[in-house]
Amino acid sequence: MTLLNLAFNDIPRQAILTTASTETSDHPHENLFHGPSGVYWESDGDVMESLITLDLGASLTAQAEYIAFRGIRSMILSKGATTISLELHGSTDNFGASDDTLFSFFNVELTDLIGTHDEDLIITGAASGFYRYFRIEVISILPVQHLIQKCYFGMFFNFDGRSPRYSFTNNVNTGNNRGFIADAGTMFSTSSGRARRELALTWHGIPDDTFDFYRQNIEQFTADYPIFLYAPDTFDHYVLENLLAFGWLTSNDTSGDQWRDTNIISTTFTEDIIG
Repeated sequence: MTLLNLAFNDIPRQAILTTASTETSDHPHENLFHGPSGVYWESDGDVMESLITLDLGASLTAQAEYIAFRGIRSMILSKGATTISLELHGSTDNFGASDDTLFSFFNVELTDLIGTHDEDLIITGAASGFYRYFRIEVISILPVQHLIQKCYFGMFFNFDGRSPRYSFTNNVNTGNNRGFIADAGTMFSTSSGRARRELALTWHGIPDDTFDFYRQNIEQFTADYPIFLYAPDTFDHYVLENLLAFGWLTSNDTSGDQWRDTNIISTTFTEDIIG
């Protein structure tokens, strides 16, 4: 079975201060963190560097072990002869003496993009330290317009290493995009012009502290920001082809059912169609 991660991405719901070095009035940088998938941020004309800085405030710090840049295909297609690099930095003093590069990807190519439409880039690593300030950097060797649909970073959550149970009854979709593959060999994929698909996932035997953390830090906020599923490993039977799958979770969890003393978390993942 596959270890299926949920992205723990609570930063957008915080009352944080964000600034950008460049943006258009129609597509401001706030679109990176809020709003439907059709809104995005773009630089004000062709530039070589874009900086989006986040200040979490004096009472909050955060860690990161992934960053996902969503919807960057058009920027990569239009780059011409230049290279485009994407970075996330952390700082404890607003990038004075403290400036740590947390994630960096140099010269992003179309073959590096994943997700149901090959639109997205994800960079993972060890959990960072705790920072009050974060900075997203887009750097190009030559001036081009920078454009990103969404940017999420934070921590992964994997139910204490347990794999989910999932439905065998997903309908086959043989369109031009990849997606979920269930044990039965059916595809849960994304294509335009149809209703969103849903995938039911259930985790059993969750430890009390993991169960409580999910309910307090993820479950109650799933209506506020999208979650993505990410499988870092693949096995003979797998629910995800090492791809990003963005969507929305709803939960119906129970603790200590009538048959045995175990925590159960059941979720429904509803895909978020891009485009």
